[in-house]
Amino acid sequence: ALGLPRDYFEGPFLENDSVPVPVRYAKEFARNLRDAIGPFTLQYVARTAGVRAEAIAAVLSGSCWPDLVLIAKLEHALGARLWPSLVEHK
Repeated sequence: ALGLPRDYFEGPFLENDSVPVPVRYAKEFARNLRDAIGPFTLQYVARTAGVRAEAIAAVLSGSCWPDLVLIAKLEHALGARLWPSLVEHK
C-alpha cells in the first residue's frame, strides 16, 4: 500500500519530485487544481462542483488520494483538464 501522498514528503507536498509514480500524479493533479482555482475560494469551487471544500483542501495538501468522481466534478466545474497527461519518469 502506498499510504497518503503526503507521507512521501518531509517538506511541502508540491515541492518534491523523487517519489513513486502514483504520488507524482497526485502531486501534478494538485498543482493543476491549485492553478485552475486561481483567485476563487475553495468554498466557491466546492459549491460549483458539488463537493466538500475539505475534500479539495485534502487533495491540495496531499492528505487524500483524489478519486474519479472528485476529479470529474472538479474538471467540469473549473472547465479545465486537471489530470496530468503523462508524468515524466525520473
